[in-house]
Amino acid sequence: MIPQYDKKVLLVHGDKDGVAPISYSERAAQLYPSVKFEILSEAGHGFYENDVEKTVDFIRGYLEELFGGVKIQRCAESGLSIKGKFKWQ
Repeated sequence: MIPQYDKKVLLVHGDKDGVAPISYSERAAQLYPSVKFEILSEAGHGFYENDVEKTVDFIRGYLEELFGGVKIQRCAESGLSIKGKFKWQ
C-alpha cells in the first residue's frame, strides 16, 4: 500500500518510542516514494514539552520547503500562520 501512495510524506518519530519501534518508520521511509524522515532524539511515543517545539519546527520547515517561498510563523491564536501564495499539489 505505501509504495502506491504518491503524495509527499513527513514522518516524525521519537528514537525512544517504546510503543512503536523506530524500525517501523525507518522501513516506511524506505518505501514511500517521496518522504522526509525526522527523528526526535530522546523522544518517546507522543511528544511532550520540548519535543512539541521540535516537531512544530519540523512541520514548519517541511511546509516551507514544500511550498517554496511561503513563510510559516507561529502565532498564539492558531499555532501556525501561513504568509504568501501557494498551491496545493
